[in-house]
Amino acid sequence: MFDLKTLLAFRILIAALIGGGISIWILSLEFIVGTADAVRFPRGDQAQALTGALYFFQDHWHLPLFAIENTGFDLPVNLAFTDSIPLLALIFKPLSMWLSMPINYFGYWILICFVLQSVFFILILDQLRIRGLVPVISGAIMICLAPAMLYRFWLWHPALCGHFLLTAAIFGYLVADHWRSTHFVLFWGVELIAALWIHPYFLAMTYPVFMLAIMRRQGFAWHRQVIANKVILLVAVTAAIVLAGWIGGHIGAGFDSRAPSDGYGIYSMNLLAPFGAMGMSTLFPGGGYAQGTAAQIDGFNYLGAGVFFGSLLSLVVIYRDWSSHSVRVMMAVMETWPLLILVVLFALYSLSNRIYFADMLIAEYEVPGLILGLFDTFRASGRFFWIVYPLMVATIWWIVSRAFTPPKANVIILTIVGLQLIDTSSLRDAMASEKPPGEIAVSREWHELISRYHRIELYPPSHCTDDWDNIEDNFSLQLLAGYYGLSTNSVSSARLVVPCETRKAEAKVTALTPGKLVFFRRDVYGQDFIESRGWADSCDTRGQFYVCSSSGR
Repeated sequence: MFDLKTLLAFRILIAALIGGGISIWILSLEFIVGTADAVRFPRGDQAQALTGALYFFQDHWHLPLFAIENTGFDLPVNLAFTDSIPLLALIFKPLSMWLSMPINYFGYWILICFVLQSVFFILILDQLRIRGLVPVISGAIMICLAPAMLYRFWLWHPALCGHFLLTAAIFGYLVADHWRSTHFVLFWGVELIAALWIHPYFLAMTYPVFMLAIMRRQGFAWHRQVIANKVILLVAVTAAIVLAGWIGGHIGAGFDSRAPSDGYGIYSMNLLAPFGAMGMSTLFPGGGYAQGTAAQIDGFNYLGAGVFFGSLLSLVVIYRDWSSHSVRVMMAVMETWPLLILVVLFALYSLSNRIYFADMLIAEYEVPGLILGLFDTFRASGRFFWIVYPLMVATIWWIVSRAFTPPKANVIILTIVGLQLIDTSSLRDAMASEKPPGEIAVSREWHELISRYHRIELYPPSHCTDDWDNIEDNFSLQLLAGYYGLSTNSVSSARLVVPCETRKAEAKVTALTPGKLVFFRRDVYGQDFIESRGWADSCDTRGQFYVCSSSGR
């Protein structure tokens, strides 16, 4: 017979294989290894993320670690604010420098997300003493079918696919009172620094769970020695996070964290978001009622048909046999009540101070000024509901496994997973099929043109236009500049305030020096502008741009 550790290792291996297999099944091996055009020349925010990584790979080592100093841009740029997953970039940079070529690690990142999502969920099930082969395999599949995680990829936000950090935080809470202090500090130090260096939103969502884990250690006793131990743990891990933030440039990087934010209350979750898939459900098509405003697309939190069925069944079981299950349920609540309260607070935060039911604003209140700055920093409040999915799935598995005999429980769990598989098929198909490469970035002609220069200038640059077509073209041109290591006057990044009036003035005085290629958007700068600069023979028309250089057409 195998011992418990060997069996756990076997279950972890199964979970890892399932998670990795699902990522390849949804996206293809070509995508994972980074050879697909959609990965090499992406559109939208992912083009920004890849551009940041390309410049980072070609930059020298310095502090702050994630500062990018080789763009030729006159404002501070940091990998932490280009959604480039700094932790992965840091890991792959030495290999990229050794190979003298950039490494597109975003496909590998998606593989890692699915693998670790499965692994940490199986560790949660182990803490719940759910160790049967069917529940383990089904759980590893179910946790990878989290619609909010899949939807993030569809939006081309790979950095925000790191939902395994939330699953890991739940596991870290459950085992908080089992570990020695050194193991506790090591786990939470790695977890929280990784969260910061993947995406700061994950730190905001996991740090409160860490604080609850500290409270959980040694129970909730509050005598002097226990309090001292808790404070030491809190200070040690928090100090490590602050140090990591300073090293990476999250702290003191020269960014105005309040701009260009639209503020808390815009990118929120609708009250109906858990039940409406915004067109991404197979079994419940439609669901547009879950989006009261255009910005609430960021608050997508559909749970899926499998979760609906499992939740309903669990409630029926508890209600029907309350006398049989009341002790277990109350013990579970007593064991996890701080985490449950936190989840409720997260849910309230996700709704923001402007609460929508479908397209109706049903409540609005003022946020005190003392905390409004913090709320504005993490203004995309709908994301804080993400932790609900792994908790709900774990709860369903726990209730079903306790309320039914193993054969019946297996059938029910397989039914839940089957419903979730069917319901998320539309979303999974969209993930794979709705990722065309950028038209400019994938074009060989544009590559041949831009590769001959050492600087490009875009007018209007990023952050100075609201026209999405212009923004998309700028993304592609900046990406090509990143591939060829060109300096530029246009960089896309969060938390960046660009002096657009200054840029507008620069368009009138910039010179066509050798090695520089200048792009003027035709619907902003007409032929009259080109002639007023005396550049009629120096500019060519390409797509939506006048492309100008000292060498002429």
